[in-house]
Amino acid sequence: MNAHLVNFTSAIDWIVPMRLCWLSTRMAAWFILNRLGVDEVEISNLDQVDRYAENSFQALASYALQFRRFQAVSASVRHPA
Repeated sequence: MNAHLVNFTSAIDWIVPMRLCWLSTRMAAWFILNRLGVDEVEISNLDQVDRYAENSFQALASYALQFRRFQAVSASVRHPA
């Protein structure tokens, strides 16, 4: 019997878990910096990082969705119904 190992996850499957980790880390960082008395101006720099991360997650989601559509079209061309 031959067993084939297949990766059942793709980038699109990891977007939500990665984003949740990012949001948790970001909120923890804000909380710690606030408790340490870091100046609000310095904490506001996290907003720039947050915007960059949000744009990156949106780009990753868009790419993953396009790739999944491409795979579906490729599969239908190889194996027409």
